[in-house]
Amino acid sequence: MSDKRFRKILLVRWGGLGDVALCSALFEDIHRHYPDAELHLNVEPPWCQLFENDPRFEKLFVQRVRKVARLESASTWLRMLREERYDLVIDLQSNDRSRLYLTLAVFLGIAPKYRVGMKSSFPYNLPCGYVDPFIYAFNCYQAPLEGLGVGLKSDRPVFYLPTQASDEAKEILERNCLVQKDYVVLVPGSSAAGKDKRWGTENYIQLGKKLLDGGVEKIVIVGSGDEQNVCSAVTEGIGDKAINLCNQTSLCVIPLLADAAKAIISNDTGVAHVAAAASTPIWVICGPTRAERVKPLGNHVRWFQIDPECFVDHFSEQCMAKLAPEEVACTVLAELN
Repeated sequence: MSDKRFRKILLVRWGGLGDVALCSALFEDIHRHYPDAELHLNVEPPWCQLFENDPRFEKLFVQRVRKVARLESASTWLRMLREERYDLVIDLQSNDRSRLYLTLAVFLGIAPKYRVGMKSSFPYNLPCGYVDPFIYAFNCYQAPLEGLGVGLKSDRPVFYLPTQASDEAKEILERNCLVQKDYVVLVPGSSAAGKDKRWGTENYIQLGKKLLDGGVEKIVIVGSGDEQNVCSAVTEGIGDKAINLCNQTSLCVIPLLADAAKAIISNDTGVAHVAAAASTPIWVICGPTRAERVKPLGNHVRWFQIDPECFVDHFSEQCMAKLAPEEVACTVLAELN
């Protein structure tokens, strides 16, 4: 099938943050494969800020799909399809809701002529590659593109960040006397819904101290709004060489702070996926989740895996304690020095 048949393409990827970051690499591959096509992106807030100045997309459709009335959400989405008249929709969400919306669009006669997702069944009418739910999430997202013949080349998240993000990052570095490659970023929190993924405040405090003893100049703590308490506790516990930037930066600044850092150590959280857009070595601590399925994208990504089976019969804190701060610090410092 000629690429010229796809002059106007809609990409759908709503949430969460880690999945959006993974798909940003695929957005780059799609853009390269269809250089003359008009690409639109349908994404949820607040992740939209990562793409507001993205030259790959002619239009950015931002709508809250979850936590709103389903009828209202569906009506808004169907109105978009009716007005835009896409040739192709690439559904990188492919959940019950996106399939329902596309099914309604088919019955209403407003669906794009060609539709591809992570399944080959209705409402999709183009084949996709094999999807194994037990493999790496990124490989699942690649499956629709394999069916389209899109070359899969991007090896880490790709964001086109606005100039104001660069200015903000520069101001943060200067204000906190942070020298490039002299500090390590810690991400000790996670979303409120994923508290079991947290390695623990005391573990991060001890890790920060050991990194400083090993020659790291400063520790930078980042995170989002519902992680402020743990970020504050870690900062206070490490001492005056720790800088708390939790909820004090825009999401677009995270990759820039990561790029200037010596290393990043994080729980399994969306911030880690965004930070992986930088080439800086990053270590992710995985407990109840399996790293081979949830890790950020890139050859610069490493991980510590705590036995997920432990979490079936024991409290999260008991299982997370199986990974000692000494082990993490020694591993990171050995690679960096």
